[in-house]
Amino acid sequence: MSRFDDLPLRRKLMLVILVTCTLVLLLASAALAGFEIDTFRRTMLRESMVLADIVGKNTQAALTFQDATGATSVLGALEANPEVVAARVHDRDGAAFADYLRTGPGIALAERARSDGHEFLDDHLVMVRPITLDGKRIGTISLWMDLAGMHERLLLFAGIVVLVLIGSLAMAWVLSAYLQRYVSQPILSLADVARTVAERKDYTVRAPPQGGNEVGVLTDAFNHMLTEIYDQNQRLKRQAEELTRSNAELEQFTYVSSHDLKEPLRMVTMYMSLLERRYGASMPPEAVVFLHEATAGGERAQQLIDDILSYSRVDRPGVGRGPVALDVVVAEALANNRAEIDRLRAEVVVKSSLPVVLGERPQLVQLFQNLIGNAVKFHGDVPPRIEISAERAGKEWTLSVRDHGIGIAPHYQERIFDMFQRLHTREEYPGTGIGLSICRKIVVRHSGRLWVESEPGAGANFRFTLPVVGELVVGEPQQAASPTDRASGAAL
Repeated sequence: MSRFDDLPLRRKLMLVILVTCTLVLLLASAALAGFEIDTFRRTMLRESMVLADIVGKNTQAALTFQDATGATSVLGALEANPEVVAARVHDRDGAAFADYLRTGPGIALAERARSDGHEFLDDHLVMVRPITLDGKRIGTISLWMDLAGMHERLLLFAGIVVLVLIGSLAMAWVLSAYLQRYVSQPILSLADVARTVAERKDYTVRAPPQGGNEVGVLTDAFNHMLTEIYDQNQRLKRQAEELTRSNAELEQFTYVSSHDLKEPLRMVTMYMSLLERRYGASMPPEAVVFLHEATAGGERAQQLIDDILSYSRVDRPGVGRGPVALDVVVAEALANNRAEIDRLRAEVVVKSSLPVVLGERPQLVQLFQNLIGNAVKFHGDVPPRIEISAERAGKEWTLSVRDHGIGIAPHYQERIFDMFQRLHTREEYPGTGIGLSICRKIVVRHSGRLWVESEPGAGANFRFTLPVVGELVVGEPQQAASPTDRASGAAL
């Protein structure tokens, strides 16, 4: 059935027409053949019955006077009928009285008379009729009729039927090849238009109208659908242009506003520090505390502005995508976090050789820098230990940055990726609450996914996917630790 489903429409139509014609012709031929056989048998029965009755009439005198020679002479007249191959006359007692046997057929004549009637054998028809005189039975006449004529006629009929069948199928093939276009051409034309639209993405193309039949209704619906898609695309295009323009204006506004905000904050922070250095010794202790708080607030505001700018820059066209070696990226991210790693004596272990992926190197550096920075920050009461690994999963790499810190409750594991979401106070863990939002935006921009697997008190495992470029290089696992050269690995 699948082969038939894969055939072109015109082939299906022609095949259906040919199969239908073939079945109709075969049924008609079978009916004609049956009628021909029945007609021939009836005709032969009627003729053989008449012939047997005539021969019986002519042998009445011979049977009455027991003249076997005369009866044989009467039977000899059957030589003129080529269909009669044998004949036998039996007397009233059923004994053989006179015979006729044509040379060649080799018919075995029955010694005793058969019952009246007829019987069709393979090659012969046996006709048995009574011979009567004045209403009394005086004998029996049996004729053996050759069926070769019927067989020849049936063979001739079969040959004619085959020729007619072949000719009819040939004519049906030619006519179906010509006429099927009136059914298939409108559908094929619609399919060509659909293919053109799919290949060129040109929704201004229209299928020609096909009248008021079902194909015409389908064509009108298809054209209406194209009109709707075109109008919707135009609306989306205008909205996209407006959104692009709005985003550009918003980005420009963000940049200018952030720049204008950073400059006064920088001035405030600088003068607060200068005020503390020059007059801190003569100021009351409470005033010094106020200065510290004001300076810290200014620094937090500057950090918040920097993070907002970083978040807005993720979607900005950068250096372009290309093959990026993640071992180099991780080394740079570790270097950027070196001060905090050294201060907390953190241990960073790369558990497997890192692959080459497709991406933008600066953004991937920021991604690892943020994840490693978080892993170092939320270490709890034990020195931080971070494990970085990679594994191939089909057409993407799954990267993992795992720590053994305080962990994250399940109901917070999606919320932490929203902007400005914090699970702890600034006094416990400093930060702006934007870092993980930047990480997810970078991963999504690289056609990947970012999620966390964690339990409170059991650490957190941040996992994300990146597109494959090269195969994972087979090598020995390497470790990166703090510059104190711990026994667990060498320093990066």
